[in-house]
Amino acid sequence: MNKKNAKNCWEYMKCPDSIKLKCAAFTNNMGRECFFIPNIKKVCPYAKKHGGCDTCPWYKKLNNK
Repeated sequence: MNKKNAKNCWEYMKCPDSIKLKCAAFTNNMGRECFFIPNIKKVCPYAKKHGGCDTCPWYKKLNNK
């Protein structure tokens, strides 16, 4: 699946299975609302590396930023 057709954050960010299986967004099927998950910085590699969702391309796409 390409980014243009992505329906979930893990598809857009192309997360490998090793990450998805540990991810609260994936395990709770919250791929369009991942930024609402408490402590997402601890489970999302992008948020962890970049300090949060505000800089995430998926967050920006969904929120027209």
